[in-house]
Amino acid sequence: MMRLTILALAILGCAAEEKPKQPQVTKVGHLSSDLTKLTDDQALRKKIQEKMKHADWNHPAFEFKKIFGKNSLESHTLSKDQLAQLAVEVKNKTEWRHASMTTYWDCSSQYCLSYKPGREALKKNSCPNVNNEIWHKGPRGTDHASEALGLFQGANGEMYGTVAASSSLDVDDKDSMGCGKCYTMRKGELGNFGGFYSWTKLTVMVSNWCPPSRDAPCPAAGKIGEFGTKYHFDLAVPGGGMGTMPTCAHTYLKEDGRSLEKLKHAFNNTLHSCSELPIRLQKSCYLYHKKIAQYPLNLGIAFAEVECPRELTERFECNKKCLGKDSCDDPLNWHQLDMIVRKGGLLTKAEKKAWEGNMSMADLKIKEGGAFRQKLSLKKQ
Repeated sequence: MMRLTILALAILGCAAEEKPKQPQVTKVGHLSSDLTKLTDDQALRKKIQEKMKHADWNHPAFEFKKIFGKNSLESHTLSKDQLAQLAVEVKNKTEWRHASMTTYWDCSSQYCLSYKPGREALKKNSCPNVNNEIWHKGPRGTDHASEALGLFQGANGEMYGTVAASSSLDVDDKDSMGCGKCYTMRKGELGNFGGFYSWTKLTVMVSNWCPPSRDAPCPAAGKIGEFGTKYHFDLAVPGGGMGTMPTCAHTYLKEDGRSLEKLKHAFNNTLHSCSELPIRLQKSCYLYHKKIAQYPLNLGIAFAEVECPRELTERFECNKKCLGKDSCDDPLNWHQLDMIVRKGGLLTKAEKKAWEGNMSMADLKIKEGGAFRQKLSLKKQ
């Protein structure tokens, strides 16, 4: 898990910087007469944009509620034109809903891989071959986030990445059935805060949990979060803010050459200054500003569940064929088992046996296989 050192709201400035291409209204008093010349959809957008110009964006959730009503962020802000276009463009499995979105990057292991129920859900939903090395291999070869978890651009020009999802999206400390699901996101034309670009097509896979007990923006099931939404995504972006497992500075200490304090500063304060990050993480950071949004906090994001695209499943070798029985999973090493224990996760009987014996799962299998063969030979005698 993770989270958020959120965002100096001082940088948030204003609402969506992109303005609709419609006639300019110089005075609020002239609004109604100008709106008669517009379609219903255009008129609604114009009213909302006019209100947003005068909002206090130091308190985004409050302003959205004031503009859109008591249940403002419980429904999406897609316009009718957008919905018509998306009906052709996207094969969505669920209706479009509204989410708030922030960023994080704390280098810790992904909850959906470390926690057994989440791991099983990840296999079932999208990634039958859970290759630990792809998700977790890093400079020290231990169980922490791989660079592959960050943002990347597909050959089709669309953006892809991974997210930590709120409990309201079925990621929790029980069955975590939301692990491995994929969602596509779009900017709502009727109202947007944070500068999420109108051209952005972002699709993400859920690989982590944003728990409500630690992270205020992440609502529990049936609850409303800090930003007025039922659903929240924490997008994995290097420099996006370290969370409850802030291991980045220690992880990159040996290969980076900078002091521990300088590395801590780099990971906590770099979404706006990507060049401070270790070089292998910079591309993902730059992509956020070029292709996703202007600021770390975004409201007015519409999302819907989709089938996980090939770009994501291939990146994590999800459909790589197994060579033999039980070989889809890379055996957990002792460091990975120890991380699960330290995070309060549950181990199977075999995993617990390996952990207590200071062994990897591969070592345990070899040891028990040898013991089993020895017992058979004694019986034959």
